[in-house]
Amino acid sequence: LELFDPASLVVMAQVPIDASSRVRPGMAVEIRMGTAVASGVISALTGTVTPQVLTVPVRIAFTSPLVPPLLHAAVECRIVTAHHDDALLIPTAALLPAGGVGDAAVMVVVDGHAQRRTVALGLRDSEWVEVTSGLAADESVISEGAYGLPDGAAVAPLPAT
Repeated sequence: LELFDPASLVVMAQVPIDASSRVRPGMAVEIRMGTAVASGVISALTGTVTPQVLTVPVRIAFTSPLVPPLLHAAVECRIVTAHHDDALLIPTAALLPAGGVGDAAVMVVVDGHAQRRTVALGLRDSEWVEVTSGLAADESVISEGAYGLPDGAAVAPLPAT
């Protein structure tokens, strides 16, 4: 028999060492277990590095309960390291390599033709990236098949499915 108080549960997460400098106690965390979602905050960072995987252990306290509360369950955590209101977001699939290190480009539709444009990027996650300059909110970006598309090629939007 194992007894526990569900209110005392915490999540121990592993943050990659290169991202650990951006993580601080008090930051918001989204905790997912399958389709169940809860919220939490970082309550502590340990001062040690896990050498085999180069991660830093982080303790996350729940601010809303995970239903059902499961002991020893595997969860996925997303730590909010920054938040920008009214950010211009495009799918990461729309990004193309550009000339310099850290540069990116996108294919923009201008008068029915593809036009390669260098853009400056901000925050990103696995699905979306913030464009901080080089693109206006009312411009259309090609998100699929742009890699081999030549500059100036005629393009048309796909019909909605």
